[in-house]
Amino acid sequence: MRKWIAANWHWLVWLGGGLLLHLLVGKWKRPCPQPPAAPQPPHMPATRDEQIFTTFMEQVPALAFIKDEYGRLQYANSAMQQTLISREWQSQTTSEYLHPALAAQAMADDQQAWEQGTLVVERQLPGGDGTLHTYRTHKFVIRQAEGPSLLGGLAIDITERKQMEEALGASEEKFRKAFNTTPTGMAIQRTDNGHFVEVNDAFGEITGFHRGEVLGHNAQELRLWYDEDERDYALTILRRDGLIQDLEVRFRRKSGAMGIGILTTERLSINNVLCNLISLQDITQRKQTELLLENYNRELERSNRELQEFAYVASHDLQEPLRKIQTFGNRLQTRYGAVVDAAGQDYLERMIKAAGRMQLLITDLLAYSRVTTEAQPFSQVDLHEVMQGVLSDLELQIQQCAGEVLVGQLPIVEADPTQMRQLLQNLLSNGLKYHQPGRPPRVEITAETMAQHGRPVCRLTITDNGIGFDEKYAEQIFGIFQRLHGRHEYEGSGVGLAICKKIVERHGGTITAHSQVGQGATFVVTLPVGA
Repeated sequence: MRKWIAANWHWLVWLGGGLLLHLLVGKWKRPCPQPPAAPQPPHMPATRDEQIFTTFMEQVPALAFIKDEYGRLQYANSAMQQTLISREWQSQTTSEYLHPALAAQAMADDQQAWEQGTLVVERQLPGGDGTLHTYRTHKFVIRQAEGPSLLGGLAIDITERKQMEEALGASEEKFRKAFNTTPTGMAIQRTDNGHFVEVNDAFGEITGFHRGEVLGHNAQELRLWYDEDERDYALTILRRDGLIQDLEVRFRRKSGAMGIGILTTERLSINNVLCNLISLQDITQRKQTELLLENYNRELERSNRELQEFAYVASHDLQEPLRKIQTFGNRLQTRYGAVVDAAGQDYLERMIKAAGRMQLLITDLLAYSRVTTEAQPFSQVDLHEVMQGVLSDLELQIQQCAGEVLVGQLPIVEADPTQMRQLLQNLLSNGLKYHQPGRPPRVEITAETMAQHGRPVCRLTITDNGIGFDEKYAEQIFGIFQRLHGRHEYEGSGVGLAICKKIVERHGGTITAHSQVGQGATFVVTLPVGA
């Protein structure tokens, strides 16, 4: 009851004021309406009813006034006087006591009230603080048993309420726009019968139903739930907690196909009707992708196991026969070389070299597989320190070819330390090996940190003055067992650059090569600086 009174107090004011005006105004002695200037009524002691009337009208939170049939103001409470009247008002007409800009509208409203018997209007008037306020004014004709009729009025300041209504309207408009434009399926559903009262376009796109097929029906009639147990579980949560937060559910599209979504539901009251605000995000494609990724990961694990098994075979079973071939070949060459003719000596030497090449291929292939099977966790790696270790390992090769290696300042990256050493060693060894005859090799390694696709990366540049290659083979040289030169010209298995590419890709980087025949080669490696 208190809430009802608080929400409807202005109507009580109008009703109470109107009744008191009807009861009390007849007791007043009004001037004769005929003279243009009515004489002031004589001062008489106030009656009890008049005292009640005056007390009531002074305490109501409204501007109250009474005019005679000629528009002359007969009564104005204090609120009216302080807000709109700044001069003598007793028995003055509207144009005499009110500002001209307000008087014209007030007289037009008075005329309409006289004609209709009552009038309710909203007008902006200057408030007590000098700013414009919105007033809801109720003007009504007071008909007396004796004497002429009067015009009464009550004006209530509804500025705050109007501001709240405007704010609420703006909020509702924002909600409506968000509701209709969000890519998430949105729906409003009555709690009592489950009927949908509003859905957005995204909800129709997700479920396959157009708006007209959904409104006025519930989820059971549309067979939206794919699994009744999931429905019962969701309803249990909603009854218990009053909301459902990010629950993964299966739903049925109009076509009958199953979809997977994230359901969020919250209770709210709309026009005193309890409803459920539902959002449904379609994650079917994402779940399918996750399933494919899981299958891919299982396949990758199986492949890695096979690689590990192959690595074991390569490092033990395959190399054992090769070691015997090399061992007995060397014994033949040592003990019986004198009794074997030149052709036999040639055959024997070719056999030993072939076994050596086969062993090198197996060793390099094993190194290639270990990039994945024996990978180490990433850590902070100082590439400058790694390069010093590589230079120490390759010291003999550098001396034998009278080579020169220039190393700039290299940064710290997040990487696998062992693989960084293998990467730099392969690239540096490659630059030393493919040098031009009669010309000492010169290899320069520099680095710079830069931004690439919004993330910091380290770009390593390895440049040599060697024989170079035709750039049309720039991609081919990173393939496993790919060689641009015969094994009689340059040693190697053709796996070194393939290992480099696999290491770089594992670190989320790139490796490219640029060259011209006889002009040396440049390898560019980019590696993320952070993890």
